[in-house]
Amino acid sequence: MKRFSFLLAIFLILQPAAWPHWPVPEKVWMTTSANGKYLFKMVPAPPQKKDGEEGRPKAYGIAYAIGGSGTLHEIWRAEGWYAFEGHLADDGEHLVGLAPRRAPHHTHEHPVVAFYHKGVRLRQYEAHELISDIEVENAVERGEPFFPRSQSKPRGFRDGLFHLVMADKSVYDFDFTDGSIAKSGRDELAESWPDPAQSLRHPSEKKAIALFRESPFREEFRQAFKVSSFRVNDDDHYLYHFGAPVWEASLEPREEVGHHAAAHLRIVFTPEEPLATTHTSESIVLLIKQVVEHPFVNSISAADGSSWVCLWLLGDCMHQSSHELADLHKKRSEIQKFGGPERWVEFSMFASTLAFVRIFLNVDTGHILYRSAGEEIVILIDANGRRIQE
Repeated sequence: MKRFSFLLAIFLILQPAAWPHWPVPEKVWMTTSANGKYLFKMVPAPPQKKDGEEGRPKAYGIAYAIGGSGTLHEIWRAEGWYAFEGHLADDGEHLVGLAPRRAPHHTHEHPVVAFYHKGVRLRQYEAHELISDIEVENAVERGEPFFPRSQSKPRGFRDGLFHLVMADKSVYDFDFTDGSIAKSGRDELAESWPDPAQSLRHPSEKKAIALFRESPFREEFRQAFKVSSFRVNDDDHYLYHFGAPVWEASLEPREEVGHHAAAHLRIVFTPEEPLATTHTSESIVLLIKQVVEHPFVNSISAADGSSWVCLWLLGDCMHQSSHELADLHKKRSEIQKFGGPERWVEFSMFASTLAFVRIFLNVDTGHILYRSAGEEIVILIDANGRRIQE
């Protein structure tokens, strides 16, 4: 029962950050410039029939000049990217591509907004670069719309700039010839439905986000991670074990790390003081990479088909399950020479063979230590992924 609860906790924590959303369908669409002289047609790539399929046609777009009799003359084309919506400038050369209204298809391949010249991408922006309100950003990351339902001025070209309003009412007027931000402000008349700032699902989420907003690492973490699953735990259970409330959040790297992975960070805090941790965005990403690049993790992922990895960090420590780690050290005494508990990072894998298991990696030697599910056998793996017999 205890292990089932542990698995359920991992699922609930990772779900907002890592659970795969249904993709937004890609369709053929066309748009014309406001002056009616040019047309752009966007065509998605055909569905992939099987993994690793080679030679599959890519998404492409074609820009045309519209002749006086309605004939179309191709003036440029692009290949290898897809936008869900587009705005073509009156010069017929510059295009602004947008993501769908909601987040599920928001990746580095599908930025919130991107600027192109004759099909060459000049600049792109992710949600965290344009949405300044952390509560709204958190709602957007888990599927609420990027853009408001209504706004005081329509999205598009205006006075030589491209006008865009985000879900938190932030306004940006871009120089569409290079993608730079010419002006910014707020549109207080913009409305979203539902209001992202009011869509917090857990009673403690708003409190946790408020603490994060005032933390010294807020901007650093926002730039490096998709921060989600905010929570403050201040019930009797946490107060008994930690002696103070516990703030927690899930940190999914924006950088590609070669595996679906996140870190779950808990910080014990006092209400009078800001959140504090010695973990930096750089150190957390390095820990994630060290874990996902280990031969043992790769072998489990290959055997399972796919898996998720979650690191468990507490305050200034690289692990949360101190008692479990201490017990494992007692049962495999030879690991004492590898250094103390402070050199072990804790992680879990969503793999069929390790779904209930807390795993520890020594960041100095590369050894992995864990207790096998059901068998209660303490297993030690070396840096090459080979099991070391007792």
